[in-house]
Amino acid sequence: MKKILTVMFALMSFSSYLLAKPEVISIEMTDKKMSEVVQIINSICGSHIDLETLTNPQMNISINLDKKQCAEVVSLIQSFDKSA
Repeated sequence: MKKILTVMFALMSFSSYLLAKPEVISIEMTDKKMSEVVQIINSICGSHIDLETLTNPQMNISINLDKKQCAEVVSLIQSFDKSA
């Protein structure tokens, strides 16, 4: 069975006081690969998010990342989805 991981990146522009349009990336992958991705994201972010929460479309999760962590997460996502 495959699940969809949807990641949204939103950047706040403090100079214009506008919320930039969020970038949404959806990736389909197997449960095993999804579990690996969740573990890696948790290790990068120092968070404890479970697989069910990330793949539940009704749940919204915000994780504050510094630029280095954000680059690591984006790189991870791009490694699974070449169109990202």
